[in-house]
Amino acid sequence: MPDIGDNSGADGQSVDSCFAEKRNGSGGTTEVSMMQDARPDDAPPASGGATGPAAPLPYSAAESSTVSPTGPRGRAWFLEITVQVILISLGVFIALLGDEWRERAQNRELAHDSLRRFRAEILENKNQVARVKDYHAEMRLKIREYLRAESGKRDAVGLRLQGIQVVWFEHTAWDLALATGALGHIDSELAFNLARVYNAQKSYSQLTDGIIQTMYVRPLGEDLVAFLRSLDVYYGDIVDTEPRLIEMYDAAIPMIDRALGGP
Repeated sequence: MPDIGDNSGADGQSVDSCFAEKRNGSGGTTEVSMMQDARPDDAPPASGGATGPAAPLPYSAAESSTVSPTGPRGRAWFLEITVQVILISLGVFIALLGDEWRERAQNRELAHDSLRRFRAEILENKNQVARVKDYHAEMRLKIREYLRAESGKRDAVGLRLQGIQVVWFEHTAWDLALATGALGHIDSELAFNLARVYNAQKSYSQLTDGIIQTMYVRPLGEDLVAFLRSLDVYYGDIVDTEPRLIEMYDAAIPMIDRALGGP
């Protein structure tokens, strides 16, 4: 029976040495197991079961989002944001300037076109007034002479009516300027004079509407004297208005020419 006190084995290794290796092996396994339990979930596992230093914890998200404004990264971030804000503001400012310039150009073109229409329309209306002005003044005198004469002597007056010869004023340019807002882009003094011209024409046209209605109420063949009395009142108003209209036309046309760039 072998001596149990003998510490040597068959291969020359002592029993105590074997137990020591087993204890060391058991202790090592326990140490590895404990390290594995302590290892974070996202740390890489140790290879081959060997012991080693624990993997470092990942960079905290809270730490990564906190940038010191005085540090290099903070200064670079602040500079980048500042440049972006400046570029965006500059782009918006340039876009607004472009829109304003384009709007002003369109308004100038609208006002220029309206002035050309005003000039042509005022010249046409002036020609119409000038064409009938003398006839109206002459008929006014003849009608009044006819009405003052006695009934038996009226034929000697020689009253010869060639129609009333009313003036139909053009006002399309004025209506269009009001509809498009072009009048607001014309010089205020010029716009004031144009308004005076067209208001005077409107008053003249209202008088014309009244005498035309009288022609239907009192036809010339039914009551000549009553019709001539109405016509005398009409001519009395427009004969005074027509010279003033001519003066307004003559004052407005040079102002329009200057606004259009003329002398």
